Amino acid sequence: MADVTIQSGRPLAALHRSRPARPAEGWVVAGLHLAIVLLATGTVTGGDWVTGDGNLAIVAVVAVLGGASLAKSGILDMLSHLVAFWTGIGAAWLVTATAFPALGANLPDRMVSVADRARVWLAATPGPGPDEGGVLLLGTVVFTTWVGAYASAWVLYRRGWPLGSIVLPAVAIFTALGIRPGSGVAPLAGLAIGAVFLLGAHFGFQRRLAWRGRPGMTALPVARWLGPALPLAVTAVLVIATLPPRFRDDGLDAAARAIEEPLGQVQGWTERVLGRFDRGDPDTSRTFSQFDDRFELGGALELSDEPAAVLRAGGPAYLAAYRYDHYDGAGWESSVDDTFLGQTDEGQRYSPRMRFAPDQAVVLSGVVDRERAPVTGQIEMLRAEDDLVLTLDTHQEATIPTTVQLSWRQLDGARFAIDDGERLPPDLRRLANLLREANSRGYLSGDAGSLTGDPALDTGLTRERDQLGERLLNVDWQPGPDREVGAIVVSGQLPVYDDVEAVFGRQDMEDQPYTVTGQASTASPDQLATAGTEYPAWVTARYLQLPGTVTAQTRSLAAQIARDAGATTPFAVAVALQDDLRGRIRYVEDIAEPPEGRDVVDFVLFETREGYCEYYASAMVVMLRSLDIPARIVAGYYPAAYDEASAGFLYRQRNAHAWVEVFIPAYGWIAFEPTASQPARAYGEPGDPALTPTSAPSPTPAALPTQAPTPRAAPTATAAAAGAVDATDGDGDGSGAVARWIVRGVGIGLGVAGLAAATVVLAWRRGLGGLSPLAAHWARVRKAGRWAGVTGDLTMTPNEYADALGRAVPRSLAPARQVAESYTRERYGPPGAVSSDTGQARQAWHETRRAMVRAWARRSGRHRS
Repeated sequence: MADVTIQSGRPLAALHRSRPARPAEGWVVAGLHLAIVLLATGTVTGGDWVTGDGNLAIVAVVAVLGGASLAKSGILDMLSHLVAFWTGIGAAWLVTATAFPALGANLPDRMVSVADRARVWLAATPGPGPDEGGVLLLGTVVFTTWVGAYASAWVLYRRGWPLGSIVLPAVAIFTALGIRPGSGVAPLAGLAIGAVFLLGAHFGFQRRLAWRGRPGMTALPVARWLGPALPLAVTAVLVIATLPPRFRDDGLDAAARAIEEPLGQVQGWTERVLGRFDRGDPDTSRTFSQFDDRFELGGALELSDEPAAVLRAGGPAYLAAYRYDHYDGAGWESSVDDTFLGQTDEGQRYSPRMRFAPDQAVVLSGVVDRERAPVTGQIEMLRAEDDLVLTLDTHQEATIPTTVQLSWRQLDGARFAIDDGERLPPDLRRLANLLREANSRGYLSGDAGSLTGDPALDTGLTRERDQLGERLLNVDWQPGPDREVGAIVVSGQLPVYDDVEAVFGRQDMEDQPYTVTGQASTASPDQLATAGTEYPAWVTARYLQLPGTVTAQTRSLAAQIARDAGATTPFAVAVALQDDLRGRIRYVEDIAEPPEGRDVVDFVLFETREGYCEYYASAMVVMLRSLDIPARIVAGYYPAAYDEASAGFLYRQRNAHAWVEVFIPAYGWIAFEPTASQPARAYGEPGDPALTPTSAPSPTPAALPTQAPTPRAAPTATAAAAGAVDATDGDGDGSGAVARWIVRGVGIGLGVAGLAAATVVLAWRRGLGGLSPLAAHWARVRKAGRWAGVTGDLTMTPNEYADALGRAVPRSLAPARQVAESYTRERYGPPGAVSSDTGQARQAWHETRRAMVRAWARRSGRHRS
């Protein structure tokens, strides 16, 4: 035959010429691939961390179309990559110039300005350099988006690798979720659905190519292959949605670890390059109102009326977001990483955050909990704050799963008495309970580090030692002459639960109310004034730091204010400094940026004497520390007015505020308000007396951090109740937890059932792609025959195989012969002669299938009997 024909009798080549232009893979494959790329782009840029990123979706679409066009052309690989590279440079240049109108009066002028900035930046020495407003940062992001989208399209359309086209978007999504924990499961679910459907559709395309040109075969649409992919997609979504957050986070950690080593060589270069994007524009510098782990002092305060949160409680309150301990003369930052051993000698990396289940309390020690009363309030976030949980006073618990960022203390052979009760670190209490039980039973020998002779106690002690060892905490014990253990010897690191710095949610919190409980001080001024100065080591290590930029005149002024007020105790000194600053500094929001190299506190105290909250708070903390009084800055929101429409106290962005906390031994962190625009704090009752008081929660310590890919990327420590056999990260105890686990079990069961069904469907459909209806019916008969044990061989004609099947299953003989004869006429007869056989063959196949099922049921019944 000169031309291969299909059922219509038209030449195959002519048929292709008559079709409208479209991707050879089909619009389904192209659409699914584009959707995955756009999902990755949206996930990465969802945090609004770069100015002008609204055009990135358009950039990704154009890059995919360009990559597909180049892949389908006859251009050489290297030439195609060069074209894509320089086109990406041009796209980045154009998008950046368009996004920053302030760079010039028209587009050509702005493009010249961008080029000049890039030239200066490239010529600069490595390290932070000028990038005012994040202009070059946006260009880099646009170029990276272009290259990633192009590469994904290239491997799909030139190499035919659907899995390879998914890898880059998947890496981007996993990385973004690792950096922004608690982003929800929507990106993962979308990735799972898109990937499964894309693989199924592309498999159908490959089958179509494999069967094209064979006699009796016709091309089935690629969409036909999406049916078997649907159960797999549903299964993936069910599993992702029903897994506990701990398992999902651990999976993200494992995925991050899998790609961490290949990206290690790129990481250093990336950090060096991105580290040079230093936004010099004060209007775009990080401020206290952004609640990041660092903020810069300086420049005018510009806050909008955008709603941020609603507090539903008996009255308004200060809502804390982040606390800062390290001052460098220009701004404040968190030094929590410096207190934490983030990486082992084997390369394992951990996070300084601890996971807490809903309603699981942070255990406060006697160092901070004297004269405190619990207060609670419901908070609804209206504006995303990077998953930050707003808290009340000294944070204790929340009704959502959280990770708590706190400081750590390093130990080397420290001894803790097992009978110290509440003074014993919470992480060691479970071990101490087991050792006390062993003492009471007289099971311990006099050998150092020995275990008991009781299997249950041996198991418990071994498990506790191993779990503590997994988080870099080595424990040992030694029975004395009386065969009893008196102390635990500890080397490694322990979390300081009294030193909470920030709290993060592990779920999407926007428009999802949660309740927080804090411990508010009720200590009177007399009690606080007589507290003394016996500070814990972790307090003096973090909260007395001052840089060399602090001037002698600042220190002298602090001492003079204390002397003039007759203040002789830390509390009295703090009150004196607070009152003096409220009158010394004039509250002004529109101020100039301090001179470069000038200590900001010195500048505001002795030159401008005007500023807003972060200036007041910084001056007070620096002056307190100069007098050896531990203090820190808190950023959050000052009390808001009641809003009828919101049925609560509506906090707007302009409520963003910074204030001071001073550490008073035994009473903990006490809040002060040095900013003149806000009323001074009162003492002797809860700091927010209108809040609803609650009964004191039973303390449940946190324990057992789990491995994390990066110390800062994802919250990774697991909180667990003391005395419990197993550490959990779930939903607490009681019927609620049982119900949730029942729902999860049903979901997982449905997922497994769906997976099994999908496997059966795919196995049954395998090999049917591209077949004509009659050929597909005959293929089904052969497949059913193999499952019934009739394999046949290549020399058998269709009729001979139908006869063999009839001998095995007599009821199938007649319908199987009818399907075989119809297939034979199509396969070897003239085109168009069998159009009437299709419906009859379908009915015959259904009869054959029923006969096979009945035969299988009879055999199964005989086997059971």
